[in-house]
Amino acid sequence: LTDFLNQNNLPAQIHFLKIDTEGNDLFVLKGIDWSRIEIESIICEFEDKKTLPLDYDHRDLAQYLRNQNYNIFLSEWYPITAYGQQHKWRKLSRFPCILESASAWGNIIATKNKNITARLDELVKLGN
Repeated sequence: LTDFLNQNNLPAQIHFLKIDTEGNDLFVLKGIDWSRIEIESIICEFEDKKTLPLDYDHRDLAQYLRNQNYNIFLSEWYPITAYGQQHKWRKLSRFPCILESASAWGNIIATKNKNITARLDELVKLGN
């Protein structure tokens, strides 16, 4: 991402970044020059089944973003029974949290935006 912004002479302020790299999301994040690039909100995927063989899990990913001063939320889905079928959403939690199932998957929502953080906290309190 840093190289892309530099090569295309793009500003270093990004409002929203969505990462979906089939388990390589942490490596994408580690490739960002955090001293140069300012990202307001990030959504990336987590699925320990894909990332444990790469030597990290959803907690490592969430903590990495937390270390970058983001407020972290996990949007957890029930375990996938079969690809190509409709999936079932479970809940939204504020990190740190414990997944309902070790086979769960979903999205990590990381934001520095106070309004988004407040709204997500409201949803968590309401039980989603």
